[in-house]
Amino acid sequence: MASFARRVGVSRQWLYRILNGEPASVAVLSTIVDSTGYSLDWLARGEGMPIGASAGRFEMISRLTARTDVHNEVTFSQAAAPPVIVPSEIFTELNIDAAKVGVLAAPDDGMSPTIWAMDDLLIDPSDRQPAEGEIFLVSKAGRLTIGRVFQVEGTWIFASEGPGNKPFGLFGGTTSENLTIAGRVHLIMNRRLTKRNR
Repeated sequence: MASFARRVGVSRQWLYRILNGEPASVAVLSTIVDSTGYSLDWLARGEGMPIGASAGRFEMISRLTARTDVHNEVTFSQAAAPPVIVPSEIFTELNIDAAKVGVLAAPDDGMSPTIWAMDDLLIDPSDRQPAEGEIFLVSKAGRLTIGRVFQVEGTWIFASEGPGNKPFGLFGGTTSENLTIAGRVHLIMNRRLTKRNR
């Protein structure tokens, strides 16, 4: 932090204030732009993509909201929040299409320590086919929850990793009487670290 503050010509305390939401002058932002190669529009208003050194290396992924209807079906819509910037190499490494995914805040359902409430989840709503050991967002009796899936004697079992949580089953396909798969979680992003879903 101290070296970056020196590089852009502001005090460390002022840099902390900027990072905590205090408006920065155009002069300070211009210095940051000159030092880093990022876009002034992106720094000042969060619009567009960071450019320069990062051009072509990041994807802007929309934040999503999810709703469950009376039939236990889940629909997603774009949230009125800034997109999340995800390195392009993640999509190559996971072999997923950036156009098909979104970022959803994790529901509070007891998947800690793997997933904490409000961690960001990179989710593919079009991928609803159970896969051994993977994490999925599901609607269980009208409530969104997360579970890791395992197959036992032809039955897909979803297990929450929190203490005291009981597994719940999914028989044969992608829906049961009170359970619907809403999408596969490809990446968990939290304040401590960013990790794959394994």
